[in-house]
Amino acid sequence: MAKFYVTSGDVRVVVQAEEARCAALWTIHLTMRSSVDADQLGLSPDQREDLARFDSMTRFDRWMRVSEIGFGREEAGCFESIEMMIEWNQLAMAVVRLEKLIEGEEI
Repeated sequence: MAKFYVTSGDVRVVVQAEEARCAALWTIHLTMRSSVDADQLGLSPDQREDLARFDSMTRFDRWMRVSEIGFGREEAGCFESIEMMIEWNQLAMAVVRLEKLIEGEEI
């Protein structure tokens, strides 16, 4: 796997991935996982999820820049952040459905 340098807004990470698009998706995943600690706010599960998504979304600019050479490079590929978030959400929902199928639950 190649090393990619991903930047967008406050987000600046180095990740390993098969290709630039996968690096952008993995960056979305890492950012969603590390959002605000909602346990301290006494929120319901739905409110916690909404807050985590909002917090993560505000960290990104409109574009994600992905480079194999380094941060701030002109040759960096660009992906629209909202498109990557939508794709990440679709993948996450597919995983949830698969888990339910494996556990024998109805979808």
